[in-house]
Amino acid sequence: MIAPVQRICRYALLIEAVKKKTPEGHKDFPLLESALERMKNTVGDINATIKQYESRVRTLFARHSWRWFVALPLFSCAPSLPGEDV
Repeated sequence: MIAPVQRICRYALLIEAVKKKTPEGHKDFPLLESALERMKNTVGDINATIKQYESRVRTLFARHSWRWFVALPLFSCAPSLPGEDV
């Protein structure tokens, strides 16, 4: 099954294919050009939004991962006494 966002990308490809088959003198040609430009802008906006979302998710994941990393004591700066387990 195709996700709704993927369908929008396919609409742009469909409009482009119809435009290629339409003679430039046809009354619908300018409408196809306009529709194609709008769809490309829409696809660009969707891609930008998805990239922002993915970046935020990575940032949040990194923050939470860093908290776990910082919470784990890797070594102690305090000197250990002889006979203590390190």
